[in-house]
Amino acid sequence: MISMKTISSNLKKLASILSDHQYHSGTEIGDELGLTRSGVWKLVKQLEMLGITIESVTNKGYRLTQSLDFLVKTKMTKHISSSNLKLLAELMVYDEVTSTNDLLVAYAKQHKGKNAACLAEQQTAGRGRLGRQWISPFAANIYFSLLWHFDCDISELGGLNIVVGVSVAQAIFVATTAKNIKLKWPNDIYWQDRKLGGILIDIVGEFSGGCATAIGIGINVNMPQSHADQIQKPWTDLDTASGQTVDRNKLAGILLDKLITNLGVFQRKGIAEFINAWNDLDYLSGRETSVKSIATIVTGIAQGINEQGHLLLKMRDGTVTAITTGDASIHYHG
Repeated sequence: MISMKTISSNLKKLASILSDHQYHSGTEIGDELGLTRSGVWKLVKQLEMLGITIESVTNKGYRLTQSLDFLVKTKMTKHISSSNLKLLAELMVYDEVTSTNDLLVAYAKQHKGKNAACLAEQQTAGRGRLGRQWISPFAANIYFSLLWHFDCDISELGGLNIVVGVSVAQAIFVATTAKNIKLKWPNDIYWQDRKLGGILIDIVGEFSGGCATAIGIGINVNMPQSHADQIQKPWTDLDTASGQTVDRNKLAGILLDKLITNLGVFQRKGIAEFINAWNDLDYLSGRETSVKSIATIVTGIAQGINEQGHLLLKMRDGTVTAITTGDASIHYHG
């Protein structure tokens, strides 16, 4: 079941007050919010229930261990061209949803032919590829989905993951100082051998003369250490990769703008325009790589991608095999 939730304005105000790294007493906060000290304490507990770590020191008050920067639609749209904005029927921002992709899949059924984007501060049922859970702490990262309609058959969308991956990398390069971002076929974003983000593409359905997809993107921006034990694979975030605090609104706006622009190019010209960009960012290139599918595991030396966006593996006998789907990983000898 799809659900959306909005947190109270007082809770957001409290987070803003406590984000300056200074201690604030319950009395001071209460005066600002028009609450009793007991009301402030209850509000603090609500913030903690969202997974936010709050320091509390007797005779000093409360403060956040890290600043919170809430997503604001007007701050995002400053980084989106007016022509691209006009292609969206809606840009939705929620405090909490089950899943941004699931929300847009449901939206597509009620709003035929309309493109829309959705961002959330938190997901309670975020998911990655192969049904894996996507850890989604509150107001820390980017949880984003774009519902996009194509004037073509589903069979012509081969390589869409390549276009989306290149778009994510381009947005990161423009919005932050992070360098050496890599793309791991088919759907992962990496930095220094650690996962930075991922892509999930759901086919919404076919309609007269075209089809629709929900393109989900998750990017770790400022992942709290309190959630580290929930992530099973080596990970990193953009604050670490860039060495500074990343503006999530700027990143989200630039990401949406890049994605819409590149999807237009993809619609007109296909994947050919993006192959070189992908190969320049290819995390697997030249490495011994194993690709696991439902029935098999294939191992070879990664040789980039072909004109359909399939992974090319050079086998031991010198032949090159195109892999259409699977879960790729570096093959380490030990």
